[in-house]
Amino acid sequence: RLPMRPDNRSLNLSNTVAVMVFEAWRQMGFDGGA
Repeated sequence: RLPMRPDNRSLNLSNTVAVMVFEAWRQMGFDGGA
């Protein structure tokens, strides 16, 4: 089992924020070409 290092935690937080922003854009109609 890998120890949870602070850099991993911040990376996970960044990924979570990016997904939330992308979802908000998608729901508002900015599809991003997907």
